[in-house]
Amino acid sequence: MESVARMRRPPQSRPARRLHHLEHPARTFHEAVQSVYFIHLLSQIESGGNSISLGRIDQVLRPYYERDRAEGAVTPEEARELISLLFLKTNEIWNVLE
Repeated sequence: MESVARMRRPPQSRPARRLHHLEHPARTFHEAVQSVYFIHLLSQIESGGNSISLGRIDQVLRPYYERDRAEGAVTPEEARELISLLFLKTNEIWNVLE
């Protein structure tokens, strides 16, 4: 699958990428999706796992998506896959305090 292949990076670059967007604003659609997940996870931990909506993530992610699309950095299929993975991950968190 091409999208999975494009997302594969040398292992040493993954931690550096994660650290960058923990300390700085996201640079790409992929980093923005990861940031949404991290913020959601932290909100769930803080609230004890109660229902917390992602809100209007379309408004948050759209500028990153449009820029990456214009630059050819992400295809609609790759973006759809990342959003699907985001929803799968957020649905895993149902009670983080257990």
